[in-house]
Amino acid sequence: MISPFFGEFLLHPCPIEYSGNTCSHNCGYCFSNIRCSQRRSDIRQTMRIITGKSKSEGLLNFLFKHGHPICISNRSDPFSASNINDTLAVLKVLAQQPNGIFFQTKSGARVDDALDILREKKEVVFYITITTMRNDISKRMEPGAPLPDERVKFAKHLKMKGYEVIVAVNPCFEPWMPENDLIALENELTGHGISHFVFQRLMLNRKDIGSFSAFRMSQFTDGELERAVAKKDIYFQGQVERQLKKGLDTVAFGMPFKTGFFRSINNVLPGALNNLYALIGQCSSPREIRFDEYLETMTRGSAHLLSYSGKEIAKYILIQNRAVWKLPKYQRVNTFFELLKAFWNNKRLGASPQNNFLFRVITEKGKPVEDSGGNIVLWYDGETHRKQREVDLSERKEVQK
Repeated sequence: MISPFFGEFLLHPCPIEYSGNTCSHNCGYCFSNIRCSQRRSDIRQTMRIITGKSKSEGLLNFLFKHGHPICISNRSDPFSASNINDTLAVLKVLAQQPNGIFFQTKSGARVDDALDILREKKEVVFYITITTMRNDISKRMEPGAPLPDERVKFAKHLKMKGYEVIVAVNPCFEPWMPENDLIALENELTGHGISHFVFQRLMLNRKDIGSFSAFRMSQFTDGELERAVAKKDIYFQGQVERQLKKGLDTVAFGMPFKTGFFRSINNVLPGALNNLYALIGQCSSPREIRFDEYLETMTRGSAHLLSYSGKEIAKYILIQNRAVWKLPKYQRVNTFFELLKAFWNNKRLGASPQNNFLFRVITEKGKPVEDSGGNIVLWYDGETHRKQREVDLSERKEVQK
């Protein structure tokens, strides 16, 4: 199935995703298999889009025909045994198209066949997931996936061939990847020129756990699930900060730090979308941050997005917050301008800049200050503000003096 990447808006450089059949790696923590255990790829629909035969005026066709890159894949591993045949068929077409490819994978069967198909294509990034360096844990949690050493070897092989390589410790869970293991892994990878890392914590909730099959439940040992739902388990945050201090290109989405992570990624992928870290990267001395700058930054290199209009766009809000999406004014969101305006002004949407601790809302007499277009105005001073999320107008003026 190929579709707009609704769930990763303002986070991922690719606005399109292709996901195949239910992944046979059977990873115990996989959000996709937990929430949808049976998935079949619509290969015919995918082929209509990527061969250019689709006459649709919908958002997906618009994004593809404007050359935006494709994530393969977010909801299943393209190199798992259940997907490899479809993946190779899709790659034979994409190898001839200008759209870049962002693989998300643990590696798997016949990866060399894929590399052979793509041997002339330069617009390719590989994101390799490594959640543990211990074979016993990997066999338990990721029974159908290649072992950690194989993935490390694959990552180094890709880098040697000239590909941009990202290693994702996602989820980053201390019982599976203790700090000593992680440091040894990053030292080995950086020694081969790999400096891009992605982190995210293990995100399970009690509703997810309540739906587990007996087999999935057996993949976790005593205490792991309780720790997974504990909101104060912030081990991964410490690892992110440690890596950033080390000078690595590290990102955990939502983190209140500057990062060079996306610079080389976006250079490899024509049409890659910008995100909040492009805006953060422009900030230096204390100053106001206004919607017009945000709009220009988010659409830089992709101004054609502002020409599209369609009801599908509201789904970006639906995926982030159904309660916000239900409000009448958000039901009328049809353009990327209106969509970005919604994200800028509504902190209930998780990817809103208001939710990053580097920005605070400027207020006057307790009310948010707005520009002439009715958009809130943010303040940046280079500090992390986890508790005080507003700054009074008078305080801001004092700082500017």
